[in-house]
Order: sequence, then structure tokens, then C-alpha cells
Amino acid sequence: MVRAEELNLRTRPAFVAGKYARMSSDFYSFFRGEVPVYVRDLLDATDGLGASKYAVTSPRVPTIGDAHPENFGTLHSASGTGNFEAAASLEANDFDAAERLPYLVDLRRLCIGLAVATRVANSDDAVAHDAAMAKLDTIVGAVARAYGESMIARARGIAPPALDTSGVVIADVFRRSDRDAPKHVELTDLTLLDGSTRTIKRGVLDPASPEQGYLDAPAVVHAHIDELFAAYQRVLPLTLSNGFFRVKDIVREVGSGVASWSKIRFIVLTEGPTSSPDDDVMFEVKELADSSWPAFFPPLTSASTNAERVRTFAHRAFSNANVEPLWQAVPWLGMEWQVRREASSNKTVRTARLVAEQGKPEAIAGLARALGLTLAAIHAGGSAAPETGAIHAIATAIGTDLDGFVAEQARIGITGGSRVEADWHLFQHAVTTRGLTLGFTAAQGDAPPVDGRSLIGTPLLPAHYP
Repeated sequence: MVRAEELNLRTRPAFVAGKYARMSSDFYSFFRGEVPVYVRDLLDATDGLGASKYAVTSPRVPTIGDAHPENFGTLHSASGTGNFEAAASLEANDFDAAERLPYLVDLRRLCIGLAVATRVANSDDAVAHDAAMAKLDTIVGAVARAYGESMIARARGIAPPALDTSGVVIADVFRRSDRDAPKHVELTDLTLLDGSTRTIKRGVLDPASPEQGYLDAPAVVHAHIDELFAAYQRVLPLTLSNGFFRVKDIVREVGSGVASWSKIRFIVLTEGPTSSPDDDVMFEVKELADSSWPAFFPPLTSASTNAERVRTFAHRAFSNANVEPLWQAVPWLGMEWQVRREASSNKTVRTARLVAEQGKPEAIAGLARALGLTLAAIHAGGSAAPETGAIHAIATAIGTDLDGFVAEQARIGITGGSRVEADWHLFQHAVTTRGLTLGFTAAQGDAPPVDGRSLIGTPLLPAHYP
């Protein structure tokens, strides 16, 4: 973990401390942040997590790079006028680590993710929790079976299995998305309206999460925000009025995410399609960094910049060309940034909601199948041209042994889930004995210059953090 995050430990150690505090306090959060450990285990063929009878090293597929359950959710399609009240679809929603990789990198991460999700499901109900754990092989196997069936069907030139959104977990995500889409709930929850003037709230927004909140943005951001939206409009696939991007307010966001907890984020409120404050639009502007995958699977030349990489992989992964056209990435302030709508209608799968009916084994298995089919669609090319070579190579590797393929991925997923839990306890011990930077101490000369420190800012670290 220290090797993977050394640059941030040197330049923004307080943010890494916040990230590690979150990972230490919550099992699923640890899983979300322990990608460097997953990579290490995946590449170590001696312990079984990286070995496979069904491996395909070439051609590589377009991947998410971190395909765990909470990196999927609903996104909305838009008309050419920027109307986002069209029907939602189930999509991947995090492309920070997206790259062209062997297909098992994503698939095994997702299998382990379903095993971890099952371990946290119905955690307050021992009987219900044990019932789900008793079906762990079925749940994790559902990911691989759906994925394999989809790839085999595509290789045969027939329609892959249809995505079923009626399962209680996925249906709940869509229900909440449809509920919030026409109401612009993000404006109600995150802004204040004084007459006709709307501004973004400041401070801690939820007392239950005191490390997360909105703070004043630095002067350099206010001074150059128009340059961001100028660059942004140059890559948009639709033309919106200049008034749409008239900035009304900007804040710094801290304490969001897990793997990306250390990244710089801003929330920008703009005028939107009309001068009425009722249709103002909120954007998240998030720092992009290099994907770590090229170091492990060279050579990779999928894009010349991180902005191009994230923009390209996101829009080819979406199920159709109209999904979230405002999701883009651009250079700005000498860095690269992802710019996307901050909309309450974009709902993410949350393991915290796997309680009661949603935590039953058949419910989690339904989620697993839906995510397996969605991942297969992404690997097969998404909304872009089909990845014909990869589809046939994967289907050939699986061959007529779909049951064996499913059993192998279920075993890896269950073994990996057990290992993540053991690693979490080791991580908690490391934080307790070494501190929230795991014993790493930044040198005085590591601090960025004054303007860099202004851009990075200071996180909210509650007193109860160790």
C-alpha cells in the first residue's frame, strides 16, 4: 500500500491518512481501497489467485480496471438539448483505472467483490447472514456464469442473455433513480436558495460522515474555472448554450470515495438550460492520475493522456452513445480532470443496502448475474464496434467447459474474499501500530509549492480518527 501511494504520502499525507482511516473502519471500504494488494495477489501465480485454465492474455479487452459492485449503477441518457430525464440504464460508473487488460483482471475482481458484498450483507441478522454465506458459491458463480454465457452467445453470433432488472437489488437502484430524476434532488440536498440566488452548501453535510463535506474553493480555481469549461465544451458531443456553463458557485469536496479519497475534487454549480434556478446543474470536477496497470501489463498505448483514456473508455463502455454525454475529461491547470454531472438520479449499487430482502441469497445472486452480463457487454465492446477477436478468444478458452469455468471463478472469488477479510484485520493492526500513514514520514522537501498546497487543500480529519 505504501509503495503504491508513495507520491500522495509525500505530497498530501493528511489525505492518505483520511483514506486509510476509512479503510480501517469499514470492511467493504477496505476492499475498495486495497487494489494494490489485489494486483499483487493477481500477479503471484504461486498462490492460485492469478492462475487459470481459461486465461487469455491476448487480445486484451477494454476494462474498467476496478470492477467491484459499487462501481456500477444507473446513468441516464440525454437528448441533444441536454435533457436527462430519459430512461436510466445499468452502467459502469468509475473509469479511473480503465485500460486494455486481460479479461480475468476485471472478472476476478468482480467475483471477489460479490464474495465481500455477501460477507457484509445482513450483518445485523445472523440467521439471514448465514443463509447468504451458505450460498456463496452460487452467488459468486452467478457472475462467471452470466459472463461466460454472454461471451459464448456473442461468439456464436446470437443474442446474449438479456439483462434482468427486476431483481430486488437492481430494481431498487432503478426505483430510486427514477424517483429522483425529475426532482433534481441534488439541488435540494446540496444547495441553498435565497430568492432567485442559488449557492452550494458549506461544511459537513451529514453528521454521520464528519470527514466528508464542502469547503471554500481556492482563488486559483475561481480565477480559471472558465478555462475548464472552455476545454470541456470542445470535447462535448452536443452543443449547449454558453449560458448553460455560467458558473454560480464553486466548492472544494473532501472525504468522498475510497480509492480516490486522496484526489482533488471540486463541485461547480452552473446556470443550466434556463435562467431559472430550478434547473441549475451541478458538476463534479475530479483530478485524474495515471492508471497503475501499464506497469504490470506492458506495453499499453491505449491513449496519450489520462483525459483521453478515461473519456474514451467511459463512452465505449456505456450501453449506448446517448448515455451521460456530459461525462468527459479534459486538461486544466496543468493537470487532467474528469468532469461529470453531480446528479442524485445517478444511483450506485451500495452494499450497505444489502439488508432484509436485498440481503437474501437469491437477491444477491440476481445482482451478481446482472453485473456479470454488464461486464461482458463492456468487454465485448460496449457501444463501440464489437471486440470480435477477444470475444472469440474468451469463448474458445471457456469452450464446452462452462461449468468448470464457473467453478474456477467461484473458487477464486471465495478464496479472494476470505483473503480480503484477513488482510483487513492485518491492515487495522498496521494502522494501530504504525499510524495512519503506515509508518511513512514525508520529508520537509516533499511538500508541494504554495500554489500546489492551495490546490490540494486540507481534509476534514475528525478527532475520533486514530
